[in-house]
Amino acid sequence: FPVTIWGAEIAGATTVKITQERIDWLESMIDYYNSHLEPLHSFVLPKGMHHFARSVIRRAERDLWYWYATDADGHAHEELSNLPLIYLNRLSDLLFVMARYHNALNEALWSPMNG
Repeated sequence: FPVTIWGAEIAGATTVKITQERIDWLESMIDYYNSHLEPLHSFVLPKGMHHFARSVIRRAERDLWYWYATDADGHAHEELSNLPLIYLNRLSDLLFVMARYHNALNEALWSPMNG
């Protein structure tokens, strides 16, 4: 699903909406990629375009959380759906597991220094 869908919804479009079905699709893709990966026992050191895209989505998620939390008067936008926030969160998780999947042979893991 194009990421521009949530942009349209945030901008006030009434014909394009993020639905639970779109979020469920992201969840199914996360499950698919995770089913091919070994469990993590360390932090992943980011490298590659999936991690870069994930950082951009996380930044958008933080900005959207801030926007949802405050209007010009400092009040929350309670009348708005929180589905775009959930969608961005799950999209960034999908990019993380896709990065792990595509970097599986040479995934860079953090290891603490001894001493």
